[in-house]
Amino acid sequence: MLQQLEDEGLVKVEEEDGKKVYHMTKAGQEELGRLEEDVDRIWKRANGWKDWGVNMGPETAEIWGSWGRLTKAAFRAAAKSDFEQTEKIRAVLDRARKELESL
Repeated sequence: MLQQLEDEGLVKVEEEDGKKVYHMTKAGQEELGRLEEDVDRIWKRANGWKDWGVNMGPETAEIWGSWGRLTKAAFRAAAKSDFEQTEKIRAVLDRARKELESL
């Protein structure tokens, strides 16, 4: 990907202290400006995930399997449900959340 950006003249690479350092060119800055709305939308989504990062250390690894199975079961049930069944799924998940928050 970086090679492609360099080939397109959007970045240039220099070696500093034995490491590759990439710099945005004027053409790269213009392209970024042209895509400003898209970039802002991507960063907004990325910032929404940062709260997850602080809760994803090794101490939480033991629950990932259970969480994944719960998520998969909820999605499977929702995929074959009607509105009433979807409301039941939501209620089950809300009860589980409230119980966890009370721990």
